[in-house]
Amino acid sequence: GENLEYLPLEERKRILEQVLIPTDNVRVASYTLDAVTLFNEAQANADHYNLTGEVLGHKEGAVGKLKTGTYRQGKRDWLKVKTFQ
Repeated sequence: GENLEYLPLEERKRILEQVLIPTDNVRVASYTLDAVTLFNEAQANADHYNLTGEVLGHKEGAVGKLKTGTYRQGKRDWLKVKTFQ
């Protein structure tokens, strides 16, 4: 296969969408611009994603990635937003 690490996330996802055959357990996640939309989408699709009440109930938070970000082995520049209760 071809090394895609240097490509931005947006491009890697586009390529993945072209080659991945979605199943009940695997699909390419859509872009979500805000945490409320992300949580509502997760709740609405809990069965599809096999999310349990334990996962959704804890509402641990969300992880954001830049669409223009490249993959860097061993490095993380994600924005992690935790939900504190």
